[in-house]
Amino acid sequence: MKLNLLFENVTPVSLNQSAKITTMGKFARKYKTDKTKQFESNISSQLRKFKNDINKFNKTYDKDNFYIISDYRFFMPVLVKDGSRISKRSGDLSNLVKVLEDQIFKQLHADDSEVASLNIIKVESGHPRIEVDLELRDIRHIK
Repeated sequence: MKLNLLFENVTPVSLNQSAKITTMGKFARKYKTDKTKQFESNISSQLRKFKNDINKFNKTYDKDNFYIISDYRFFMPVLVKDGSRISKRSGDLSNLVKVLEDQIFKQLHADDSEVASLNIIKVESGHPRIEVDLELRDIRHIK
């Protein structure tokens, strides 16, 4: 079974941008940034249109019988203006996944630790969007 998700007009939030830490003496407090709250709200809102597919995924998924393969495609400006190299402003690829993955897996009866394979790619695009495919695979093939 495969769950295909499309998040339109979304720019990912990097894990580095997701939280702020304030210190008072020897105490530290970590809190979500406004940018993260907005991103999470946007993703949650867009996940509603996949409710039936998510329910089907949840009914099928059993951690004793399946593992998860994840594919993330981030469509965004990736190259510097002259197109000669990848811009550092496009973000650290592994940091782009975590905030999004946590938001998606809140809706699933699975844990992101049950993902056995992760494929992530940035695609040059002026139209920001994120495509996510989650596929269930028979766990007997991994043993």
